[in-house]
Amino acid sequence: MEEGELRRLIYLWHGDVSVSIRVVVPGLDICARQALVPIIRRLSDATSNNTSPKPYTERLFLGIAEYFEDFCDGKREEILAQNDILYAYAKEFRSYHLVADYASRICDTLNRLLLKVHEGGTKRKIISSSERRYERQTIQALALLIWKERVVIAIRNSHNNRLLYQVLESITRDRDGEDVSQDAIHTVVNSLVRLDEFIDQPRSLYIEEFERPYLIHTKNYYQREAARVIATNSISDYMIQANSRLIQEAARNKRFCHQTTHERAVKECEAQYVAAYQSRIQGEFEQMIHHERYEGKYCKLAYSLLSRLTDGLKELLEIYQSYITKLGKDILARLGQSVAKDPREYVESLLNLQSRYYAISNNVFSGDATFVAAVDKAFRAIINDTVTNKYAQGPELLAKYCDLLLKRGSAKKEASAVAAAGSKTAATQVNGADMVDADIDVEHRLTQLVILFKYVDDKDVFQKFYSRMLAKRLIYGTSISEEAEAGMIARLKASWQLF
Repeated sequence: MEEGELRRLIYLWHGDVSVSIRVVVPGLDICARQALVPIIRRLSDATSNNTSPKPYTERLFLGIAEYFEDFCDGKREEILAQNDILYAYAKEFRSYHLVADYASRICDTLNRLLLKVHEGGTKRKIISSSERRYERQTIQALALLIWKERVVIAIRNSHNNRLLYQVLESITRDRDGEDVSQDAIHTVVNSLVRLDEFIDQPRSLYIEEFERPYLIHTKNYYQREAARVIATNSISDYMIQANSRLIQEAARNKRFCHQTTHERAVKECEAQYVAAYQSRIQGEFEQMIHHERYEGKYCKLAYSLLSRLTDGLKELLEIYQSYITKLGKDILARLGQSVAKDPREYVESLLNLQSRYYAISNNVFSGDATFVAAVDKAFRAIINDTVTNKYAQGPELLAKYCDLLLKRGSAKKEASAVAAAGSKTAATQVNGADMVDADIDVEHRLTQLVILFKYVDDKDVFQKFYSRMLAKRLIYGTSISEEAEAGMIARLKASWQLF
């Protein structure tokens, strides 16, 4: 039925009110229909002998307020009479919210008169009598205000806040894995938001009555649980529990809380499960790095947990970078004096190390740019190290490696060496089409060399050695091809604009 028809029904009221309500709003249950009957009777009485309801606006408003007060007082006592007041409140509020909505629709004309600004002046903000006093507002806003004062606040002040106590108790049981009425919890919490939807500070009731105590309750719950779990389990098992709890808590908050609470509640869980034991998780991460236990889930778990904290990854990055630097310097020390004559093992070992830890950064640490940057910082320290092995001078060795690849016959020598390392049968196949593969391999290695070249700090030193060796290849005609030389120079230029 359209709102215009509802208004005509009020002004032309005759017959059985309850029957008419069933026609007007057939979706309401019997309790909600009974709640609307007195409201419509008051409208009917106020308008039956008047062509306009305007003279009775405030009188009617106060009469409806009186009815809602009596109605809410009765419902409060019915709710408190139940052992499970959480379920009882949720059931009654759902019906009441419908009543408030439909009552406001039926009183549409009254609402407009209440909010209308009088000509030549402003509307009186307060409507009062000897017994009650309310701000001028719509019937729906009035109904919600009265429920807030007569039910929610009254239970808090005069009945030991039993409603909130049962809400928090049910959430505790839900965290403990017990079955609870999730719909009832959601309805009660959501009602605190709805009751303030027409005021200047929405959610103030929700924040005061639920969010603040809920966050304290969350902190205390996980503080106790985290202490118990870490005392009775290994740090690896603790991380599994912490990650599981954080996922559960995020889902729980979406079910029960307003969206503005989601992040705050999860932060409380993070504070107790992660921040409180951050050093223990970092210590476990360091052990996993030093023992290179990357394949399991624990290294990724440590990263996932600590990434939730502000600067939580700072210590992990230092551990990661330091370990890669150590591995690189161990390679330099192992190569000894021989590296000055043959730079191949130097370049290939460092390329393998760099490739491996780039892959770890992408797979274990989800491609986190800070971990990729840690690899780069470690290799900059390795390539420019002049202390660990005085013969392993990065700029000179990279230039020598380029010279080795770009000299005529080097592709064949390299391919023969690789084949000899594999099998005698393979060694006999280094001819014909295999040499095409060797040329391709040289191009690939030159491209790979640029990866290490970007870490060189003293580029002038590299340029000096590279230019000298290039001149010799060109003068003595030992270069594999002009195209290969031009291609390498283009790579270097593109990478660092050196030439």
